Amino acid sequence: MEDLGKLRLTSLSQDNNNQQSLNKKLRIFADFNNADENGRLRLNCTGTIEDLARQKIEL
Repeated sequence: MEDLGKLRLTSLSQDNNNQQSLNKKLRIFADFNNADENGRLRLNCTGTIEDLARQKIEL
């Protein structure tokens, strides 16, 4: 039973680490007030452009 508990803790810890890693890598500034008439976000704010460039993302 102890091994199962350790397995669960390890699994939760790994999931948490994976989520934190994704959050750090995929943060892109977006101004949700800067949308067109169809509700699509415009990704032309300075912070968005800088975040995309820093992460080497091309749209």
